[in-house]
Amino acid sequence: MRASGEAVLGLNEHHYNRAINACAKAEQPRVKQAVSLLEAMREAGLTPNEVSYNSVITACANAARTDASRVE
Repeated sequence: MRASGEAVLGLNEHHYNRAINACAKAEQPRVKQAVSLLEAMREAGLTPNEVSYNSVITACANAARTDASRVE
């Protein structure tokens, strides 16, 4: 019996990485969602990789850039 919904859906690292990357590239970067997906990935028994972490970092950087442009 599978313990998580992710396992039933057959999600793998690639799926999570694409979703995290989409959060990073959104017009208004979604940092909280990117981090939540990273945590969900771990909870699903998957190991985040360089792409996972780089996408979260990109989300943070893009959010900071977006916030800075509002101030100017």
